[in-house]
Amino acid sequence: MWHTFIMELKSSLRTPAVLFWMIAFPVILATLIQGVFGTIASGDVTLEPAPVAVVSDTAWNTSRGANTFVNAFSASASESSTSSGSSTVTGKSSAIALFKRIDAANVAEATTLLRQGKALAYLSMQDSGDLRLTLSQRAATDIAQTKSGGSDGQAWSLVTLGTLVEQYNERSRIVTQAIEQAAANDPSKLTDSAWIAALARANLEEITRQASGIRHADGMVRYHVAILAMSILMAMTMTCNMLSALQAHLSPLGARVSVSPLSRLARIGAVMLSSWLATFLCMLIVYAYMRVVLGVSFPGREGLAILAIAIGSGMANCLGLALGAIPVISLGAKSGISVAFSLVLSIFTGLYGNMAFADSVQRAVPGLQYLNPANQVTNLFYDLLYYDSLAPFARTVGVLAAMSAIALGAAAFELKKVSYDHL
Repeated sequence: MWHTFIMELKSSLRTPAVLFWMIAFPVILATLIQGVFGTIASGDVTLEPAPVAVVSDTAWNTSRGANTFVNAFSASASESSTSSGSSTVTGKSSAIALFKRIDAANVAEATTLLRQGKALAYLSMQDSGDLRLTLSQRAATDIAQTKSGGSDGQAWSLVTLGTLVEQYNERSRIVTQAIEQAAANDPSKLTDSAWIAALARANLEEITRQASGIRHADGMVRYHVAILAMSILMAMTMTCNMLSALQAHLSPLGARVSVSPLSRLARIGAVMLSSWLATFLCMLIVYAYMRVVLGVSFPGREGLAILAIAIGSGMANCLGLALGAIPVISLGAKSGISVAFSLVLSIFTGLYGNMAFADSVQRAVPGLQYLNPANQVTNLFYDLLYYDSLAPFARTVGVLAAMSAIALGAAAFELKKVSYDHL
């Protein structure tokens, strides 16, 4: 068995197709994606204050929290004219001016400012008490282009402002409930300016507070994790080819090996062990390139990231074994199926730049991820990146172990049925 294992390992590592798909292709793809999307998800983002009109009508003036919120992220026209007009932030600064405030008496005046190009958006207070950010057509176009690969500082400022407005509306409903409770239980608080100011300040602090138990990572890491997942699944092809080469009806080598003293179980064990080790070594090279050259890291969890590669490699080899064990499919067809399987499933990991699509599918059909091996491999790395606890990582390992067990069971069932009348 060990002689067969060594020979299979050497053979796989000397195969040009294996070296290309398992090392060269993911390295090239990671480099290209870093070049294309690197400016979008880089650690430093240049924000340029965008001109935004504020509709200072009666509804706005009666809302104390809205002015407090807007003043925290805006600069007046006089202040912005003396500044450089842009600033670089890394997510740590809390005093960044996202927009230049331009006061408008009503919505009609704000709309005129948008039409004239003097403002890119306007903020208004709705009757329900919610803030509303209305974008001009130009701003909407700039934001769409920026999300797909641009670096427009004003567009990114408007994207950030839109997110903050959504959080403000969510928190303001909580504040409204607090005021209603105070009116019912202790009306004197409603005339206490210090209590109202503290409530508004707590609302603003809650908006910018980092959630506990959550780790933060460079957004570019998601693309590289998707590449790793696809590359790991590509190992299905190698395992499938190695097993098929040992089957008597698919290759002359398989016919010779079948009459050798080596048992079928030992042959399959040698294939599984050698394909797993070859996959693991190839993925280590890819990961080392991403870590050293592209700066992809799992702070404090580098060892667990290597373990995740080993676990994902084992699962992919089990799937390849199940596919390779099917006797009625030719070797060429099996190779095509395994490659197509890897590429199609990678759509749902956001590999091709469609992270928004992948996230929308995840929200709409959350159970679908448990049927997608590519999703589960990416979850291994996401669990290390974004969670303080290792419980999600252990849960994903369990899902991958179940997938591997099912694949091994299917392979054993198929291989048990195979017999030859003559060679």
